[in-house]
Amino acid sequence: WKAPDGIYWICGKKAYSELPSKWKGSCTLGVIQPSFFTLPRSESGLLGAPL
Repeated sequence: WKAPDGIYWICGKKAYSELPSKWKGSCTLGVIQPSFFTLPRSESGLLGAPL
């Protein structure tokens, strides 16, 4: 079973664009969104806030 474009089969801790052949188990369709972001770069190369 192939998932629609931009959607994935989420099975536990793994995600697939297409379920493996002879797959057994339970999965759901969902969107994968990375949990990171980028900061704008300043001239000094510092983040602008103490860490």
